[in-house]
Amino acid sequence: SDVTHTGFLTDLLCWDMVNAIDGANMLTAPEEHTVHCMVDIQECVDSGFGVLELPPGETEYTLKYKLDQTGNRGALTLLRATSKRSNVIVTVAGRADGDVLRDARVMEPASGVIPVSNAGDFRRRPESILVAHVVCMLASWGCLLPWGVALARRTRGVRPIGAWFVLHLRLQTYGWGLQMAGMCLGVLFCERYTAHFARSHAGFGVIVVGLGFV
Repeated sequence: SDVTHTGFLTDLLCWDMVNAIDGANMLTAPEEHTVHCMVDIQECVDSGFGVLELPPGETEYTLKYKLDQTGNRGALTLLRATSKRSNVIVTVAGRADGDVLRDARVMEPASGVIPVSNAGDFRRRPESILVAHVVCMLASWGCLLPWGVALARRTRGVRPIGAWFVLHLRLQTYGWGLQMAGMCLGVLFCERYTAHFARSHAGFGVIVVGLGFV
């Protein structure tokens, strides 16, 4: 039978994982699932797409329909054209064949049609942790630590004697502290949200932090 449904769009890989590659909990906060994850990660694209539903009285979303090849192409076209970073809501219209929607048209929803979300608990978003990690590491390695080294090399003769060391020690201490904070935030992001940076980036980070102790 012909049906129309409006809901959050998801790739099937991240839906099956529950905790998506980008950190979104697909059962409770699918609005956090990013366009980048659905478009730029080939495994997500290859898995196909589906549309979610929040059953009345429930707190967790369910998969209402999987899309067939026609719907998958339409979903990918819409995702590549959107200016959104996340919170992708679509209206799909097609022929229901069990849990598969065949020959589906994938469209922007009509104005004012917004699925109910239970994500109003103001959880810290994965992006904020990643941004804080970057800020801490840039402030540490891009400013305080090299500035402390430069002062140690170029201001030893400045009076009063020993003043350079006090300032050098202060800068290095602050830089080391920010480095450790950045490392902890990076570990938190990888452990709680995603394995997206868990290999080469994490290895490089360990080397950088190790150098900070030298």
